[in-house]
Amino acid sequence: MGIVNCWFIAKHNDEFEHSGKILKSDTLSKAHPIILASVRFLTGLTLSLLRELKYSFIAPAAIQFACLVYVISKLPYSKTAVSVRAIINEAVILVIIAVNIIYSLDVMNA
Repeated sequence: MGIVNCWFIAKHNDEFEHSGKILKSDTLSKAHPIILASVRFLTGLTLSLLRELKYSFIAPAAIQFACLVYVISKLPYSKTAVSVRAIINEAVILVIIAVNIIYSLDVMNA
């Protein structure tokens, strides 16, 4: 369902009244929902496939860090408040992964 939603927002944004107002008009910003879905999918995939490896947290953390850098540098939303919210959302996810990393390293070293 999320993939279909992202496809509609990216390809048929004229049918969504809010999409032209929230996202900036360039192509990369309009593809932001698809980029977010891809990042979430890759993060989940790497978390599940690499969970048995000792340093399996590096790949998901790198993906999330790259997404955070993208959102900070691109600011895909036209309103500043929404861009700040997107940055905070990505930073919170990165903090959650960091807490998981610290906990995993603490348990592995114990």
